[in-house]
Amino acid sequence: MKNLNITVELSSIAMDSIARPQQPKDILHKARQFLNQKMEQMGRFITCQLIDQRSLTDDMQLEQYDLQYEKHTLHMQFMFFKPRGVWQVKGFSID
Repeated sequence: MKNLNITVELSSIAMDSIARPQQPKDILHKARQFLNQKMEQMGRFITCQLIDQRSLTDDMQLEQYDLQYEKHTLHMQFMFFKPRGVWQVKGFSID
């Protein structure tokens, strides 16, 4: 049940960027701020790594990140779309 709360909050952070477009680094920063409050579940933050970055078209790209903590690693995948010259989240997944 505790992991569901984390997933819901991280989903909320990512979806918030649809209403207010944000850069990937800003979304990851907000996710880290939230997860740092979950020290008992996650452990200490170790690193955030860009695992893969692909340009699918001129206005669509896929980025995958690993947020590594002592007890867990979260894999986050973002699909970004650039409809009016500003990147925004079109889709995401968290493992």
